Amino acid sequence: MRMRTLSIRTCLLLSYLVLILLLIVGMWAVADRFLNRLKNQAMSTAEQAVHQVTQAQVQVSTEVLTRMGEYVVIDKAEDAAKELAYLLARKNLKDYAALRRDPVLRKAAIQTISTTEGPRVTPTSMTTRATSSFTPTPKWKAATSWTGSRNTPRPRR
Repeated sequence: MRMRTLSIRTCLLLSYLVLILLLIVGMWAVADRFLNRLKNQAMSTAEQAVHQVTQAQVQVSTEVLTRMGEYVVIDKAEDAAKELAYLLARKNLKDYAALRRDPVLRKAAIQTISTTEGPRVTPTSMTTRATSSFTPTPKWKAATSWTGSRNTPRPRR
């Protein structure tokens, strides 16, 4: 049996096909590696952006909630002060001990400030011997000097 030899044309054609196949496989491997690097860089950049946006959102949310909490406390204090002023206008202010024991005045003076976690200050958490250590500061005076209605928003500080 005699083996048949391939013609030169066939050998050249097969060698070019093998060369083209090797080039295609090489380009595919390089493209796959490049795309994996590009994907990893894009994921890293996206994670950093999400982290930065999340931090900024937490900071803004904290500021907003802090301001709202301050507003609620100041509004509650103003309401209590107005109610006390109305009630004290009809009382004898010379008998301090009697004023401290008056349940109506105590209820007006010590009001509950509620949060999502429950009340923060309640009349039962205060003792009958509690004394006020409140000293007005310039910041407090500026915060309470606002003269608007309850539905009118406070000016920003």
